[in-house]
Amino acid sequence: MASDEYEFVPTKDFEKVQAELAKIKQNPFLSKAESKDMKSSIDALHGSVDNLLGVFKQAHQELTQEERESRVFKKELAPLTDRFERVEANQETIANGIVVVSDAVTKLTHKINGLHGEFDKLHDMIHKVGKQVDKLSSDGSNQGSGSKITRKYFTTRQYQQQNPLSSQNTSDVNPSPFGSQPP
Repeated sequence: MASDEYEFVPTKDFEKVQAELAKIKQNPFLSKAESKDMKSSIDALHGSVDNLLGVFKQAHQELTQEERESRVFKKELAPLTDRFERVEANQETIANGIVVVSDAVTKLTHKINGLHGEFDKLHDMIHKVGKQVDKLSSDGSNQGSGSKITRKYFTTRQYQQQNPLSSQNTSDVNPSPFGSQPP
């Protein structure tokens, strides 16, 4: 009955078991040879983790330093960046102005070419009128006056063609071959 459950152990054995239990509590791996290898592996791992933490600390310090230097660099470059942006905006404005001027010059060129065509038509008409005046004045009283008118007109026209941008004011030269215009 109850005698099977309990066994009497001598005090000496009991103290021996207690001492071994205390040793195991202090170092649970002392009892096996593999435990020594495991302890040395754990110690090596601990050293590696410490080295890795040192590397991370160093990297953090370098990144922090680079970030500080980057902020300083950005502050120093900010005025230059602003200037470049203003120059770029000015260049865009100038380019747009050049396009506007180019369009205006093109339009004026087309108008001038159109006026040359009209001027040539007028020239031909004046030449025909001059010939008709010469025919009509062949009675002797006004002989050759049509030719004089035509020559005066052609002289003015030739000068204008040879000096299209001359600063000479040709307004005093009457472009009409028939004298001054009626008031």
